[in-house]
Amino acid sequence: MPFALSEYDQAFVLFVEEGLRRLAVAGDELLSQIEMVPSTGPLGSIIQDQHGRDVDLAPGAITSDLTMSIKAVRNGDVDAFVIQLDAGSAQLAEGYHKALIATLQTVTSATGNVVRANGPLTFDAFYEALDQREWSLTEDDELSMPTLMMHPDVARRLPQLTPEQEARLAALHERKLRELLARRRRRRLS
Repeated sequence: MPFALSEYDQAFVLFVEEGLRRLAVAGDELLSQIEMVPSTGPLGSIIQDQHGRDVDLAPGAITSDLTMSIKAVRNGDVDAFVIQLDAGSAQLAEGYHKALIATLQTVTSATGNVVRANGPLTFDAFYEALDQREWSLTEDDELSMPTLMMHPDVARRLPQLTPEQEARLAALHERKLRELLARRRRRRLS
């Protein structure tokens, strides 16, 4: 085409891609807490499992479809474009979730960080999961609890904690804090 302006096409594609990504992240409680870092190509990782063997976390593509009718494009139908952006961002968010969960399942299984409740989630299984995880300290020596992921339906069915259970969790919190502070002091002295 004698008057084709490919730089406009490329700019539009980049605009739509960035818009879809930002909408997907902004509209999702979990994704909005994760720092997204752009890369120029697919990146994978290698972790070691609990036996010291390498586990390959292969890169994967997360895609989204955006389709508009020729008539909507010719008429400059902004509403149709916004509807497609919304649907595409929801599809992209779903892809991010699937990739995140698949990666977490691979990593937690390989490193032995899986607790199975074998039935309804009980306080004891929840406590065991917290107790087995590695906790950390912030730069201000504040305890940073591990993040536990569970399906939203499971989270909604969690019972309210009894005062005894709250006391056990508080004691676990204090024990983990003391252990980490003692480890940090030993490391500084050596």
